[in-house]
Amino acid sequence: MKSTRRSFLLSASAIVAGCGPGEGTIFRTVSGSADTGTSGSSTQSTPNTLTDTWSYEPGPEPPPWVPEGQEDEDAFPFGVQTGDARLSSVVVSVRCYEPNLRMVLVRGVEDGWEDAGEVVDLLSDGDVVQIELEELVPDTTYAVAFYADDGVRRSSPSRFRTALYPGATRVVRFGATSCLGGNHPWPTLTHASGELFDFFVLLGDTIYADWSWGGSGFEENWEDALQITGMRDLTQSTSLAATWDDHEVENNWDIDEPGVLDTALASLEAFRRAIPQRVGSQGSGLWRSMQWGDSVELFMLDCRGERFGGDYISQEQMDWLKDGLLNSTARFKIIANSVPITDMSDVYFGIDAVDRWDGYANQRDEILDHIRDSNIRGVLWIAGDSHFGDLAHVGRPGSLHHFQYEVFCGPGGSDLNPVVWLLNPNDHYEQVVKEFNYVAFECDPDAGTIQVAFIADDGGVIANQTLSV
Repeated sequence: MKSTRRSFLLSASAIVAGCGPGEGTIFRTVSGSADTGTSGSSTQSTPNTLTDTWSYEPGPEPPPWVPEGQEDEDAFPFGVQTGDARLSSVVVSVRCYEPNLRMVLVRGVEDGWEDAGEVVDLLSDGDVVQIELEELVPDTTYAVAFYADDGVRRSSPSRFRTALYPGATRVVRFGATSCLGGNHPWPTLTHASGELFDFFVLLGDTIYADWSWGGSGFEENWEDALQITGMRDLTQSTSLAATWDDHEVENNWDIDEPGVLDTALASLEAFRRAIPQRVGSQGSGLWRSMQWGDSVELFMLDCRGERFGGDYISQEQMDWLKDGLLNSTARFKIIANSVPITDMSDVYFGIDAVDRWDGYANQRDEILDHIRDSNIRGVLWIAGDSHFGDLAHVGRPGSLHHFQYEVFCGPGGSDLNPVVWLLNPNDHYEQVVKEFNYVAFECDPDAGTIQVAFIADDGGVIANQTLSV
């Protein structure tokens, strides 16, 4: 049956946690430290054996966990990925060449690491295994590794941290980048891995499926990306939160173009298999939020897959975002946006405006007016796609939306946008970064500030600014 825009929305929503995204994939929920000894292609709940009381206090950050056994990069060449961490759960993903796996989970405590459980008899056979771990302790560091059936050969371990308990606050630190492209082995991601962030945001164009550097399809492109040193280092250090942009499918793709629907669905399935994530409410299922207590709420948008009928995002996504911002208890509301919402008409003069919020003035004004008129404080937009780093005012000087800020993150590896050589810091673009970079954010709810630091390939700070929002 030929795909339609409506069938794209329905089909995309079916490529979700618990629905077996791909032949042979296992995705099931595991509660606490249960040793299940089972496997399957649908979500299965298991008994909760975790008896710890949730804590409002941050758990310790012990030195890196070194599991027993021998790391085998031939059997586990892609590492282990964790994604969309919440206060008591996380999604874990591994793809490997072993037929039968055992997952081991440990938790950080004051004197190192303690066992938090295992899951056995996970069937892989050269495919992807995804598991959602539940009933974890909030604001606690965990690490996970997978073993082959001989019990000796294993993956590299991956660390992640759960989110804060509702009502709790502390400084939350996260990183973000976009547009990875070339510049292998992505040294900015290696430097980011040393920060042990609470989470790391990928803002799109993580792969360039339209000009592959080795693979010939979406799965192959993602496998190439997951094996690159910087990505391996990053996924060993923290959980990911990711959205897509155009190059995960093809350059400037439009879902109304003939044949693009089927291609977008194939890309979305490969994306979900590569970067573990939860499904959002409707549409492509990519828009969703993750809250870290009363410190930070991350609103992850899909600014690519819902461009129907002259809209940049669906009205459902717009209403969800407006309601979420209005009702969030978090001091800071971070809106992750694959393409900038900043008014860049003074840079591009209308060129390719339909590929940015600039080309959708009604919806752009709708969300920006909502933030201003509702006096929603603590909003910070972050974006990819621009191929240069920037700390910008969303509106031009003197405009109604000048008080809102947006940070352009990256590129981590793609060629710099030539327009950056025409830009210098001014009242609209306060920082202009003309190097490969990732951005480190430190959100301090007590001070009401967000520190924004652009980090270069060599780990040095290119630019650093503290915002009061």
